[in-house]
Amino acid sequence: MGRKAVIPPICESDSRKAWGEGQVRCWLCGTRAANTWPPSLETHEIARGPHRSEAIEEPCCWIRTCRRCHSAHLDSMPIVRQLALKKINDPENYDRVQVNRIRRRDDEAVSEGEVLLEVYELQSMADGGYPYPRWRW
Repeated sequence: MGRKAVIPPICESDSRKAWGEGQVRCWLCGTRAANTWPPSLETHEIARGPHRSEAIEEPCCWIRTCRRCHSAHLDSMPIVRQLALKKINDPENYDRVQVNRIRRRDDEAVSEGEVLLEVYELQSMADGGYPYPRWRW
């Protein structure tokens, strides 16, 4: 019987906190931070596992969600879909190549074409043009 690894809590940098405060809605369901209890959103790292320590300080790796969506969807969500969410919701910090490098993958392990196809799919699933689409999983 092996022991399950315990992930230490994150000590957020000022830049990570500031970025998070600028994200007012869950990227998955559209819930406003003020409408959650406790009133907050969580920051998820696209690059996880052994690469998490580097991803914690890289804005290209951050996704913002409510607690419910974070625990229900992100651990099983493909990297390409997470990158598509990043491209849609935070284009100024979107850097697919850097995420691939942090994950110790080839620069084209997840290609721009794959991300663009996922962006198209996510946008086609938008709920009647609602500005913060409710994604179907």
